Formats: sequence, structure tokens, C-alpha cells
Amino acid sequence: MINEIDCLHSLDSFELAKLINEERKESIDCFIQVNLTKESSKYGVNIENLDSFIETIKKYDKINVVGLMAMGKQDDPVKTEEVFASLSDLKTKYGLKYLSMGMSDDYLIAIKHNATHLRIGSLFKGVI
Repeated sequence: MINEIDCLHSLDSFELAKLINEERKESIDCFIQVNLTKESSKYGVNIENLDSFIETIKKYDKINVVGLMAMGKQDDPVKTEEVFASLSDLKTKYGLKYLSMGMSDDYLIAIKHNATHLRIGSLFKGVI
């Protein structure tokens, strides 16, 4: 399955990175998923571990980190804005090209904070 996609927006663990590196035939662009809300219901690398995660991922020849991904806090636009602003700062800190953030309920906040990729689904229910 990993050889059938062009980009992964949810690299969130060393276990997944190892599996990708073992199974992938050629390198793949990946976004590191960061859990900035610290919600247990969300996946992602905790901010405290991001430096070491990125350093370790550099050793995997089949993984090309191109950006960061995060989800905002549902029904909390203030916290979501904080998350998206922080992710934008982290993109700059690590010199990455892309930001994947923003879903149907918060995509305008994501655009305000320089999102390059949006994950819009329910906004188009019944349209497509």
C-alpha cells in the first residue's frame, strides 16, 4: 500500500518511519504530524520530541520530510489559531516547504497562517 501513494501527511512515529523505509521502493515525500493540542485523541509527535524526531528521520533514505501537519482543536478557534501559528513558526525553524493544516471547520484560520495543503471533506458533502 505504501508504494501506491505519492505523499504521506501523517508521519507520526519511528515505527511508521521504519516500516516505510523497509517497504517503500523509492523515496516518498512526508509531512510530520505534530500534536500541538496535546490531546490524547490525536496522533502526532509531541513538540518536546520534534527536534530529535526530525534528526533521526534524516537517517531513513526512503523518507523525504517536506513539511509539517497538525490539526486544530475542534470547536475552539482560539486554540486552533495558536496551533496553526505555532506550526507555521516550526516550518520556518526547520526550513520546510509545506504546511498541511486546516479542515472544513477551520480552513480559513489555516490559510491565514500560511497553510499550503488543506484537508477539506465535510464542507463538500453532497457536492461531489
